[in-house]
Amino acid sequence: MKKTFSLKIVALDGVSKTMIPAWVVLAESGKVEQRKAFPGEIEFSLPEGKYSITVHAGLAYQYSRTELKLERNTTVKIVLRPWFDFKEMGLFTGDAHNHINYPTAPAALVTFMQASGIDMISLCQGWLTPPGAWLAGDGEKLHQYLNSLSAADAHIYMGAEFPKTRFGHVCWWQFPVISDPQGCYDSYHDIEYFAAAGISNKKIVNPAVELPYHGESPLNKIIRWKKQGGVSAAPHPTSWWMDNELASLICTNIAADFCFALLAGKIYDSLTVMGYDAEHIFYQNLWFHLLNEGYRIPGVAETDGDLSGRHQVGDFRTYVYCGSESFKLNPFLKNLAAGKSFMTSGPALITLLDGKYRPGTVVKNDGQPHKLAVSVLSHPAPEEYISWLVLYKNGRPSEIIDVESEKLRSYKHEFIIKPDPGCRTWFLVKVFGRKRPRKKAFADIMAYAESCEKEKNTEYIAIKQAAFTNPYYFEPESFRPPKLLKPAFSGKITDAATHQPLKGVKIEIFNEGNVIKSGITGGGGNFRFSGIPLSAELQISCDGYDRQFKSIYLDYPPLRNYFESVYSGKWALANKLLQPGQVPWTVFRFDELRQMLSSIHWDFELKRTV
Repeated sequence: MKKTFSLKIVALDGVSKTMIPAWVVLAESGKVEQRKAFPGEIEFSLPEGKYSITVHAGLAYQYSRTELKLERNTTVKIVLRPWFDFKEMGLFTGDAHNHINYPTAPAALVTFMQASGIDMISLCQGWLTPPGAWLAGDGEKLHQYLNSLSAADAHIYMGAEFPKTRFGHVCWWQFPVISDPQGCYDSYHDIEYFAAAGISNKKIVNPAVELPYHGESPLNKIIRWKKQGGVSAAPHPTSWWMDNELASLICTNIAADFCFALLAGKIYDSLTVMGYDAEHIFYQNLWFHLLNEGYRIPGVAETDGDLSGRHQVGDFRTYVYCGSESFKLNPFLKNLAAGKSFMTSGPALITLLDGKYRPGTVVKNDGQPHKLAVSVLSHPAPEEYISWLVLYKNGRPSEIIDVESEKLRSYKHEFIIKPDPGCRTWFLVKVFGRKRPRKKAFADIMAYAESCEKEKNTEYIAIKQAAFTNPYYFEPESFRPPKLLKPAFSGKITDAATHQPLKGVKIEIFNEGNVIKSGITGGGGNFRFSGIPLSAELQISCDGYDRQFKSIYLDYPPLRNYFESVYSGKWALANKLLQPGQVPWTVFRFDELRQMLSSIHWDFELKRTV
């Protein structure tokens, strides 16, 4: 019978020689026995034998791997050499999409963050409190409780993933302190739809009618919480799947309303462009197309995970330039929303334009070339190295630097940036670790995404290490960002039974709860307003008739049909080559949507009050 011995492991910083939180992976005979985050010192009781010990600490330190024959009580001190000093660069990382719930202990969460080098997280529902706990129902107390769990290098905030509807989900980097967060969460889900989508065998032809959405417009919730200080993200924008191959609807996480939100105003503060996979080409394809429409959209990474599942917090990161060596939430959120960041699953990707500009910067396009200095470090795992460095111009690969054969773990390069004269031009940089696209043509995200409609392609999922920046924008003085749509709104109101026009009908236009315009129909039953926000709602009232309350977002028939065409996934069911998570750009019909909402004509029929 094997004897049992104590194995104590101590992790030390290679410079200060002080204890630091870290991860340890213990393996015996090639089989992983335990993987744990620890606060600097950890002790195991193990049977005698030969063990492999791997210790690492986030992306800031090199890995240490040791072989040990355990035949007595042993203490092993592991010195971790620095790999990259993010703090010295003023870089901090966080995540807004984390499902870490009770009964996970707060101490385990803090240790996990410290050992992984994660500076902040916004917790989604659960908030580390028991189901139904009083804390979860008091926003102020919950806010204080989560803040009290934080350490100097691990900051915890109240976030949320809601509303969650067929139109898209919302995650919050900063969520306002609302009075009843748990009650809000319980009632703000599109439960009836998600109980059927991708699951039910029932033939559903028109889900907007057969499975109507109930409740307040998700758009209104986002706007309201933003006005209270919320900072939002549109998560997993092209995610979908099928639980039942016979279902007539897909299971949807698709950001069906993101394009609408761009036309309506800056509703979402950021868009997830890395998540689930290090190289999620369809997230990026949507992003690239919208950037080419003239928008500045800050990309972010997300995990949508926890502390122990397939996706663990920190697998995909957004590193934000904050300009200081200590974390402060407000500068972090401000610069995140400005796109002064890069996304990564491991490599550190530092870029500097003309010796002074970080990603997200808008530079005057005066027709002159610019210098973009790039410095890259691979993921600190010893088997990792750099293969390709890619410069994208307006979404297309402009230059690919191939250093794969050299197996470099650090690399510096200077691109000469040449914006198109007199035109808005944007650039970003991407780096791949040792696994890269199968061929260089696949680095063209937009072309590759189109090819997936004609042939089955999923090999990009195998790419584990990648990083890319937010864009640098070069804009001439003549450039004007896309205008928010505030269309003319006209229509005719008639009697539902006789179809005769109704005179004297009162129409009130509401926006964010306030009446912004009102009018009365004349003899022809017609009405017309100008400059109506797309977030507007209207109330129609007339003596002797039932009152109607409508929302452009929820009820305008062409827009309702548009949303349904995206979230129902009939385009996916019609093309079996498309795989879960693949949504062609054409599905979003951006030009058609913009045209549809440039002028709104909407007729109404009123029923007599019984």
